[in-house]
Parts: sequence; structure tokens; C-alpha cells
Amino acid sequence: MTLLSVDRTLEIIDILVDRGDVGVSELAERLCVAPSTAHRVLDTLGRRMFVMQDENTRRYQPGPRLTAMSYEIELIARSRRPVEALGRSTGMTVHISVLDGSEVRYVHHWAPPRAQRAIGNRVGTKMPAHSTSAGKALLSISPREQIRSMFPRRALPKSTPATIGDRQVLLEELHAVRRVGYARNIEESEPGVVGFASPISNSRLPVAIAVSAWLTDMRDHGRRSEREKRVVDALLTASGELQSRYAQG
Repeated sequence: MTLLSVDRTLEIIDILVDRGDVGVSELAERLCVAPSTAHRVLDTLGRRMFVMQDENTRRYQPGPRLTAMSYEIELIARSRRPVEALGRSTGMTVHISVLDGSEVRYVHHWAPPRAQRAIGNRVGTKMPAHSTSAGKALLSISPREQIRSMFPRRALPKSTPATIGDRQVLLEELHAVRRVGYARNIEESEPGVVGFASPISNSRLPVAIAVSAWLTDMRDHGRRSEREKRVVDALLTASGELQSRYAQG
């Protein structure tokens, strides 16, 4: 794809967001291109669900992926301050995540400046929801029927030996998450990594805020350390603040 075609695609998205809907001829005239060219770009965007065509008017309008992306950008903007404050107070990497089918997708990241042992930036990547603290936090506020449809088989794929491999065990853990307000991940997603996450209910798109670090920085003779307690307190405080911020929108 050339820079010109990228610029043209972005201009089409701008027009759709600004106007709400647009016809092929109208769009071609606005872009000074042939209708076939405008239609080809719209067709590509349509296949990726960034635009959709009204069956009655035949006009194009923003699709579900574009709408979701716009809302995610708004979520990130509202999250920045609490996320950074949580990261600075705990010295841990912080992510904001959403459910994407049976996986969790990372949409925002903050890591301590110049940290040598920080967990990497996962924005844009996906991981199995049942193996991460963020995923389990989000599953804990999902209907039981939805969870069963996500995981139709009792046996669950394991990322590490510590990953939950049984759906019934997962459901029992999700019950515990709902009771305490946060989820744990002790080397379930990858060896050596520990994470904690709290769900944030949202009518449009529930999210989870999660902190993660290397297990060696958290271990205290196999028990839940004092540091873990402080981290969880800070996590729940940030989660409550985000809940209020999202409710304002």
C-alpha cells in the first residue's frame, strides 16, 4: 500500500466520522477520484468491518470496528492519569484490557521509566483470557452462559503448567474473583510473571486494569506478601477511580 492510498483511506474514515454516512459518488467527488477507486477502498474497509453499507440507502457508515476503536481511544484518554498513578505507586507495569472473544486484548500500557525489569508493552496483542489476571477479571463479570460459549469444552488449553486447564475450576476461581474484587495470575500466562487485575463494569465496553511484575520481585516464602497486599490496595483504588471516570462519560 502506497502512502497516497493510506492517506486516501484515512481521509475516507475522517469523512465518515464527520458526516455519519456517505455515498460512493459523493465520496469520489470529494476525493477527486473515480467512483471505482472510492468503491474499492470502501470494499476493503467493509471486509475488515471498519465501514458498513445500509441495505436500503446503499450509503456507507462507520462499522463496528471503527466505532469500537473510537470508544477505546476515549477509554484510554480517561485512563491515563489513574494508570500512571498506579504504575508509579507500585513500580509495576500497568495495562488496560478488553475481552475479544475468549481472549483478552491489551489497549493501553504504562511502564516505570528506565525500569530494567518491567514487563513489555503488550498493546495490540491478545492472550487467552483464562490464563491472565485481566482475562479472569473480565470473565468474572461476564454471564455464565457467555463463558460456557467461549469455552465449550471442559478441557482448556494451557500456556504453562500453572494455567487452569479445567472449565469447572475456572468457574470456581471466577466466583472467588467476584467475591474479593480482583484476579491473580501466578505464572499462568508465562513463566516468571505475576499479575493482578480488577474489572471495571461499563455499559458499552467492560475493561480491566492490571498490574504485572516478575514473580521474584513479589515472592515471600510462598505466602501472599505484604507487598502484594499493598499492590492490591492500590489496584482497587485505581479501579474505583476509573469506574467513576467512565461513569461520567
